[in-house]
Amino acid sequence: WTADTLSLSIILQKATTSTSHNSFDGNGATSLCVCSRGWANYHRHVVSSEAFSRVDTYVFEQLWRMVRRRHQNKTKGWLIKKYWSASGKHVFSVVHKYKKKARILKVIRVSSIGIKRHIKIKAEANPYLPEYGYYFWRRKNIKEARLLGALSHHQYQAVIASR
Repeated sequence: WTADTLSLSIILQKATTSTSHNSFDGNGATSLCVCSRGWANYHRHVVSSEAFSRVDTYVFEQLWRMVRRRHQNKTKGWLIKKYWSASGKHVFSVVHKYKKKARILKVIRVSSIGIKRHIKIKAEANPYLPEYGYYFWRRKNIKEARLLGALSHHQYQAVIASR
């Protein structure tokens, strides 16, 4: 089960409309962050690392087009220094002044959300048999027994193949 193409096209359309305005200010950055974070949290439990990287690439391309459109006579180095280094490397950020205070608004990368996969339950496990008592106690009380950590699709396949 993967992130369906309809929801993917909707989030890409929202990224396009957020970056297509002439004044990409704090509202555009905030709405882009809220939409992409909500979409990523909804789809983080399915096999969607390729969809996450596709959204990240598309958002980067749209942001790059926007800053090239706004600053046509500036060099690539100037654009990277102004927009991608205010809050760390490889993070698009805008300095937004609100009530005479400067705030740095960052556009998150969807792939930084991380994918949480559920561990499949043992088919032969029976909660009424005493030999599976520890298995069900561990599954109920220990968080690591319920979810795998953030893995890419290829890493997840390697974990499954080793079992």
